[in-house]
Amino acid sequence: MEPELDSRFVKLDTENKTSFDGWITLTSLGNGLKIVIPFKKSSHFNKLLSKGQLRPGVRLSKSNLTFMIEIPKKTKVTTGNTLGIDIGQTTLISCSDGYTSKKDKHNHDLTSISKKISSRKKGSKAFLRAVSHRKNYINWSINQLNLENVKQINLENIKNLRKGRKSSRILSHWTYTEIFGKLESYCDDFGVQIVKINPTFTSQRCSVCGWTRKSNRKGKSFKCGKCEYISDADLNASKNIALDLPGISKKKRLERPNKIGFYWNVLEQEPIVPVVKEVNFKIKT
Repeated sequence: MEPELDSRFVKLDTENKTSFDGWITLTSLGNGLKIVIPFKKSSHFNKLLSKGQLRPGVRLSKSNLTFMIEIPKKTKVTTGNTLGIDIGQTTLISCSDGYTSKKDKHNHDLTSISKKISSRKKGSKAFLRAVSHRKNYINWSINQLNLENVKQINLENIKNLRKGRKSSRILSHWTYTEIFGKLESYCDDFGVQIVKINPTFTSQRCSVCGWTRKSNRKGKSFKCGKCEYISDADLNASKNIALDLPGISKKKRLERPNKIGFYWNVLEQEPIVPVVKEVNFKIKT
């Protein structure tokens, strides 16, 4: 139980010039009893406070006092571009506008941080420091995103990434949910909508001509087997994610048309290079 105490029982003083940032006085506790509790503001507290207004009450539990900050809801942006974002295991985020996450000031990226976590004993102080480093790196990377003139972000709808697969200790410390959570929070601040799309074949499609084949992608490298476009594989995928491509039915996906290849384009868009005889797969719209 966490009862909420309003201004009749709580007095907040944030103007007191002491080594603390403020004081909470709990009153009306019976027999004239008062309890005075000092507190310091965290960076998270200050960030939330910059977006809204501190309410006069608090929530009280056995071991915690919880402040309540009222944050007005952001109006959704209705004009602007759609940005595609590919979330990767090596490069944290790759965007269709060309932005990719960089290494931090200590020359760490998501891979090196995951390696550090995997080499630490779970639950140890070193392990917790490494997990905190990962969180800080994710936050820092996403905070670099420029959402000016962006109304919508398209993301791959990743589910059960490791289900039925053996994964290394390093991959086991790759956290899509934490990355998505930060992205969602960041987009909320700007009123930008997030749309999840089916990730099937987006990493194998050429963002220039639409030719889609498994052999186009090899690790972090992408080379189109038709128009010979060369790119970073994650950047190429992010450009595909940004598009409104026609859906592919589950039945067609199970036929694995990406083995021989097919052109996958938005309606009325022609491929840059001619269709060849081996292409016999068409998407019904």
